[in-house]
Amino acid sequence: MGFSVETGVSAITVFLQGILSFFSPCVLPLVPLYIGYLAGGTKTVGSDGIIHYQRKKSC
Repeated sequence: MGFSVETGVSAITVFLQGILSFFSPCVLPLVPLYIGYLAGGTKTVGSDGIIHYQRKKSC
């Protein structure tokens, strides 16, 4: 038939599509939760007014 199928996609195209999907309206509200999860804890204010971040300890 004369048709050939090539599945070659460059890495730059895949990277740009990933960046574009990251900034979609469905993902943006999840970014603060993701950053909080990566930080490993939540902010607490002590009685002296100093902010403390409790971090998880790895085993």
